Amino acid sequence: MGEKPVIRPFYVLLVSLLCAPTVAVASLCIHTEELDPLIQRFAEGSAQSGTVQVWEGDQCDRPVSPAAQLTNPRVEVFFRPGEDPRKRNKLEKAQADAAAQAFEVRGVGGQVELRLRDRDKLFVDPDAKTATFIYRVQVTRLEESTAVASAADLDATSSSPCRSIIQLTSRMSRGPLALTPAKYKVSSEPRAQELVPLGALELDGLVGASRTATFTWAPNTGGHSQPLTILVDGPAGRQTASTLITNKCAAPPRAAAVAEEPSLGTATEGNALRVRLGFPIMGLSLAYEVAGPEFQWSASFNYDYDYSRDDRSETSRPGAHLMTMTWRAGPIVGDIGMLADFTFGTVFRNGAAALVYSPRVVLAPRGLPINFGAGMIGIWDGSKRPDSADAGGVAFVEWSLPL
Repeated sequence: MGEKPVIRPFYVLLVSLLCAPTVAVASLCIHTEELDPLIQRFAEGSAQSGTVQVWEGDQCDRPVSPAAQLTNPRVEVFFRPGEDPRKRNKLEKAQADAAAQAFEVRGVGGQVELRLRDRDKLFVDPDAKTATFIYRVQVTRLEESTAVASAADLDATSSSPCRSIIQLTSRMSRGPLALTPAKYKVSSEPRAQELVPLGALELDGLVGASRTATFTWAPNTGGHSQPLTILVDGPAGRQTASTLITNKCAAPPRAAAVAEEPSLGTATEGNALRVRLGFPIMGLSLAYEVAGPEFQWSASFNYDYDYSRDDRSETSRPGAHLMTMTWRAGPIVGDIGMLADFTFGTVFRNGAAALVYSPRVVLAPRGLPINFGAGMIGIWDGSKRPDSADAGGVAFVEWSLPL
């Protein structure tokens, strides 16, 4: 058997955790007494994976919460302590890139998991297997939705208009989020330009000393509310926080409602009672009427009394009581509706019935509750006698009373 390779004990793994926008700056580290034995087992081939705890605090004495999300791991490789990777030649760059593939790293809660991929790549000389590279791993801690947005809605005072003050707070420290313009960029949805009709949004204060954004409400927006989402882009990526701002100033007085008269350019509709007086009929109708700017129509059920056909008339002629339906429609010319009217139904007298029909022309002046009609009226009793049908003229004036 060959001699067991000697592993040079200067492998080092440094983890640098960049703070997310929602967490105060703190010292983050991995204890070497946990890391070194794991790397030793990798190099000897006795382990394929392992985890080490990530710690925080000035003394690295507080474990990072399991709720923390460690993301974007990046493995860095060095040939010697204090080396500047920018000064490497092409061969050294290629060797370092290959060595970085020796194991994979991912964040698991508050720990870092290392999983060996290729043991040979741990060594500077894969054939000799005597010296390992120096490894450093960088991961980013990202707490999702850790920024809490809150709004203080202020009423107007003698020195300031109606305003809403927006502040971002860390879920972990419960204090205002400290953002600097060198590292962070803030924006909003909706954008400030889209909010101009409601007021002016100033976000610069979130990355300034005040740590607040201000929304100054426009006049006559009292009582209005607006959802607002703050977007924070920084070293840990993008985070969002939402709130609702409300103008606490009094809402503008509402104008008293004024009943509007229908204009000639507005369509109107409704029920109406029609009263007719003419020759040879008089009667009543229950109608549904629709009048638009250029056209009108109506439908009605009618009762009419034909006083030319009462008991004193010729007994062979049908009776005087007419039960009919009417369809009326036509254009509006000027201020007068020019309507075609067709009426049909039944005539009753002494238990007998006959068909009645009456085509007419009706003039309906707009703005007046009166119509004028003229046409013909015909009656047919259904028999084959020579006198089974007769016809005559009809004219009437009609009053239309809205219901």
